[in-house]
Amino acid sequence: MADLIESSPEATAWMAEALIANAGGAVFGRLAKSVIWSNDTDADGNLLVPLDPRQLAAEINADHFPLLLGHDPGRPLGKVIAAKVFENQTGNVFVAAVLGFYEGAPKLSFGELGMDPLADAPSPDTLPALPTDFRFQLAVDPREIDPSLVNEVTRDAPFPIDFRGRSNNAADTSQTFLGISVLFLALVWNPFVTTFANEASKDVYVAVRKWLRKLSSHMAKCSNPVVELQSFHGDCHISFMLRGHDVARHYKAHDALDGAAARAAQLIARMRAASLAPVRLVYEFHATDDLWYPSYAELSDGRLVSDVATLIAVEKLPPGLSLGIALPNLPEPRDE
Repeated sequence: MADLIESSPEATAWMAEALIANAGGAVFGRLAKSVIWSNDTDADGNLLVPLDPRQLAAEINADHFPLLLGHDPGRPLGKVIAAKVFENQTGNVFVAAVLGFYEGAPKLSFGELGMDPLADAPSPDTLPALPTDFRFQLAVDPREIDPSLVNEVTRDAPFPIDFRGRSNNAADTSQTFLGISVLFLALVWNPFVTTFANEASKDVYVAVRKWLRKLSSHMAKCSNPVVELQSFHGDCHISFMLRGHDVARHYKAHDALDGAAARAAQLIARMRAASLAPVRLVYEFHATDDLWYPSYAELSDGRLVSDVATLIAVEKLPPGLSLGIALPNLPEPRDE
């Protein structure tokens, strides 16, 4: 679709200016031009990606959109950093965009910053009751997961669930993604240390963690499953990534969540104290060491911090590049 830019003199001129305006800086190693949306339709005349292109461009310009490998939050490649809507003489409406790639940018590591992300962190002594109006958020691309499986996943949820659509739009659709949003309190709870004002509160925490743990057995039925447990600690978005069909290993990962969440809170506090406030922190469960480690942190100025050498190295624009687009709330899936 990049040819659409050359089909419009206005888009060509804008792109030339935008590439110059966004050149330099410490966040991105290189820039590229792209078309991230068009009014192409399917055989039934429906838009392939049903959204308002002007709203999409406005959101990108206000808050850059992540570029991911295969729509995987643990595989960041860069961001969409500028966008504008155009229409050429033949009626093609499209969104032209400047892509910024981390490849080639100066790299930061936790070690170089004097941070030990695996340092022991204390569990909280006490926790409050979870809010009675708390709701899970579940994000799926309905093209990837059968509604009957979604029903199976959500049937025993201890809290109501809001269903969020996601349009993965990746060339490689071999992976099945499911995102679960949950309060950080539920993740940091340590059943052997933390106390509550009453037993009823403890029962709720137990139910939440039990349900999250059970997700692995459900998702093992999917093709190449990837589960993202999402939460917020202050203004930092934290993700814990679970991949593949090894349910036993996933159970180990769930059992280690409280320690990982405590270390995440400690790492965030230390980074803030060093004026390196993270806005995003992504954890992976190590395949052989059976521990959670931070894959990367994104700082408020857009730079990445990572001890994973291959995290941001890409030789060329990969076929699995995807732009994550959030869709409106979905109705609760029902079996046919």
